[in-house]
Amino acid sequence: MAKSQSQETSSKPEQLIYCGPNWLKHGLTKYQVFQGGKPFYLLEAIKECSHISGLVCLVNELDALRKNIETKGTFESGLYEAAEKFINNSRKEHK
Repeated sequence: MAKSQSQETSSKPEQLIYCGPNWLKHGLTKYQVFQGGKPFYLLEAIKECSHISGLVCLVNELDALRKNIETKGTFESGLYEAAEKFINNSRKEHK
């Protein structure tokens, strides 16, 4: 018996995508995809900079998040700017 479409999609592992700035300290690159939830190194990055959490979404929500990040004055744009500032400052401290 063939699986219905809803059964097929529910058996696929969750795919998340990171839309924040590159943060090589934690192995994060913009538009990096994760299968099966958030990996340990992403959770560690979120502990260090909570803004990162709002820059991760389901792959099918990517377009909406990208538009919000690119639109000045949106919550997501503020998260991106705050994360970028935090990451840049942490790079300067380690030099």
